[in-house]
Amino acid sequence: MAALENSLLSPQQALLVSGIFNSFLFSVLTVQVYTHYLAFPKGSIILKVVITVIYFLQILEAVIVYFRNHVELVLARADPSANQASKLTWIEPLITAIVMSIVQIYYANCIRLVSKGSKLPLLILCCSILQLQAGITISVIVYGYIKSPSIDRLQSAIWHTTNAVCDVTIVVCMTYYLLRYFSHIRRTQRIVKRVVRLLIETGMVITIVTVACTFLLFLTFNHGNFSVVYTSVISTLYGNSLLALVNGRAVFRATPETSLAWQAPSQPPETQRDVDLELVNLEGNLTGFGETKSV
Repeated sequence: MAALENSLLSPQQALLVSGIFNSFLFSVLTVQVYTHYLAFPKGSIILKVVITVIYFLQILEAVIVYFRNHVELVLARADPSANQASKLTWIEPLITAIVMSIVQIYYANCIRLVSKGSKLPLLILCCSILQLQAGITISVIVYGYIKSPSIDRLQSAIWHTTNAVCDVTIVVCMTYYLLRYFSHIRRTQRIVKRVVRLLIETGMVITIVTVACTFLLFLTFNHGNFSVVYTSVISTLYGNSLLALVNGRAVFRATPETSLAWQAPSQPPETQRDVDLELVNLEGNLTGFGETKSV
């Protein structure tokens, strides 16, 4: 299995790949956060706090990834004794576990609201707590307080398995409960169809990536190069998934001055018409948000 890992990614290639993907996804996340604050200046304070916490954690992770890659790929070539990057790498699993837990709990709350009494959100919550505990333990192991290969393998198995189970459950449950929703109002039914499509677009991507990474990490016994790529990328992917769902309510339209502006109206103006996107307000009743354009 070690031969399989080394044949796919060398340590230097793993650092380079993780740095490239982390930088790209962090750039996308920055645009998403800017879009959210621009489109929803008077939005939910709790949601803004959640987004802000996730974004600052991603800033910290991006700095750590850049510093680690600079030390390992640049300074270490000139001075092999330069090993300062290892003193910060333990923070990456911790950040990843915290961000994933925040996003998973958010989705669990959404499922609780649309399912009206289902016990499945408790399953998601338990999986999220387990993966958070495993992520914290892995951070302690990376730091050096625990030096037990058996504990490392056990916690890694718990971390990746609970994440995969949690992501699959979220996508299946959200799609199932929304498809079951029926209303005689055509507009509401159209909203539900749009939400299902948006959930599949955002949720399936992260689910496929998580399951694929989990499979590869098990093949390589979770030691070495794939772990570096996984911890550097997956939390940023989670943040982008959440922001993509939240920003789905935004309206992108042309102003009379021909500039572009973001807007989040509760009802479209009379001089405009509904053209494409509507989303469910998961904090309460089903409400439509129209994507409009000037006529």
